[in-house]
Amino acid sequence: MDYFQEEINIIKQTWAAQLPKNIDFGYYDGEWDTNDIIDDNGYKHIRVTTPDDINNSFRKTIYALNMVINDYDYILRTNTSNWINVRLLRKFIDEMAESDKIYGSELYSLSEAAAPYPLDMYARGNGILMSAKLWKILIRECCPLLYIPQSDDVSIGSILNSWLRKKHGDRYYEMYRSIPQGWYKCVDTECDNHHKLCRWGENKDKEFYKNFMIVQTKMYRNRETELDNMLQFGTMMKDIDDISLDMTREYIKDPSVFIGSVIGYMPYSKWVEIPKTKLYMFTTQRKAIDDPANKNYSQKAYDKYIEVPTINK
Repeated sequence: MDYFQEEINIIKQTWAAQLPKNIDFGYYDGEWDTNDIIDDNGYKHIRVTTPDDINNSFRKTIYALNMVINDYDYILRTNTSNWINVRLLRKFIDEMAESDKIYGSELYSLSEAAAPYPLDMYARGNGILMSAKLWKILIRECCPLLYIPQSDDVSIGSILNSWLRKKHGDRYYEMYRSIPQGWYKCVDTECDNHHKLCRWGENKDKEFYKNFMIVQTKMYRNRETELDNMLQFGTMMKDIDDISLDMTREYIKDPSVFIGSVIGYMPYSKWVEIPKTKLYMFTTQRKAIDDPANKNYSQKAYDKYIEVPTINK
């Protein structure tokens, strides 16, 4: 069985088994002869004609969005390896969500620190929640990057930032907001996302995780245990109660921005002070813990700037 189909089957058994009213679950894949939607026991299987690989993921996402965009007020684009707190998501959309904001479970600044515009902030693909209004703008403006080989979250960020900057100028990144994401047995170091600590192997219980909107269970480069962890976590989180938006309010008020494995997360208030016309460069001393093939990370970072081309900044 296809690995991603196994993840989808676990989703059906866990967080998508009892969806709140007016929330649907759908998944999409490529390499079909026609673009269509088939019913999968109440779930939507969106089939598109694009290649089914990461380099074509933006075009695949756009094709899929185009078939469902008029059916929903909000759409969350996530990964099949994530657990979604659908009850908290429903509550958030009903009580807090603003239609002109981009909500990301992880706000990234591409590169090892602050990237130049238009990628000095974007929402990583773990969780991108937007109103249909913003998704329609993305569909309308997508053509320049539709056939560029890169992941869809990077392309989404680039297209939306280019559009937002026309409207909001240099303050366009104020349109981004953060929503709570946790990790379950998928990282081997302590992750301090400026709000809560999660660490692989720690015995975090249902009470700890119940107010995260998204929890990542994917262990990069180690899929032997990923499916077991995903099912274990989804089973543990069934029938959660007493959920609250208090942690979400905290994230939105003072979001975290991830700027690479060396620096990690920092508060938004600190991130905005980084000069966006420059890139951080680091002395390389050791391999990254989570990627033995990558030699470009350093245990200690040095503030060495180089000027980079920017647009009107």
